[in-house]
Amino acid sequence: MGIESQPRTYEPIRISFRPASVVSQTDRWTRQLVPRDRQTETHIILGAELELRGLKQGFEALGKIVQKGFDEKRLEAKVKAALVVGLPKRVVIDLFKLTELTVEPGSAELDEWEADSNLDDIHITRLEEQAKAGNAATNAWRAAIDEACEGLRAGYEYHRDKIRDAIAFIELCNRSANNGMMSMWCEEKMARIRSDLGKLATYKNVRHPNAIRTAGDIAGLLRSWPVVNSWHEHPPRRWQPTDAK
Repeated sequence: MGIESQPRTYEPIRISFRPASVVSQTDRWTRQLVPRDRQTETHIILGAELELRGLKQGFEALGKIVQKGFDEKRLEAKVKAALVVGLPKRVVIDLFKLTELTVEPGSAELDEWEADSNLDDIHITRLEEQAKAGNAATNAWRAAIDEACEGLRAGYEYHRDKIRDAIAFIELCNRSANNGMMSMWCEEKMARIRSDLGKLATYKNVRHPNAIRTAGDIAGLLRSWPVVNSWHEHPPRRWQPTDAK
């Protein structure tokens, strides 16, 4: 006689969605872009957020349909429905990796921005641990921005290491995060911050008007940074002095 497995228990969760964007078709094996004249599918990226056990964690889904030029809004609705129905079946394996879903022209559609679903008790525990890591990284990201801005206000010459350490962590977060349509903005501003830090290092007097202006420019960029809680890889963890103990 076989050994009966323990029945699963399910816990309620909530999923919310962000507007989708159309992306170019990529080859499933090489991950290279398929030339436009050879494309046979329509792809979208849909941002979503799970609310489970008192935590919220974002992730992204790649929705596909084997039909070129398929209506973007209908594809978005089909991917939403597939996510809601698929969550109890563990369609979202890892919150830090892109979830891929292929739908069909006849697949169900969901024209809502929020929906209820559920996860089994084993899988939800794994996703809960990921959500804790994601939330911790987002909080550390915001703290690093505050730390860098405070150091810049107090004087780069006196807080050089503190500022550079904070900005290095901010850069790690930026590389790991799902920045969506803000990706290009973030890359451009990060390059400018690196350049301006180099300029600050050349000033012998931190009270020089140009030094004050440059520090203010960096702080202004950091304060406007679009901190997110959605990651395409495991989020970074900032080293703390207690880690060495």
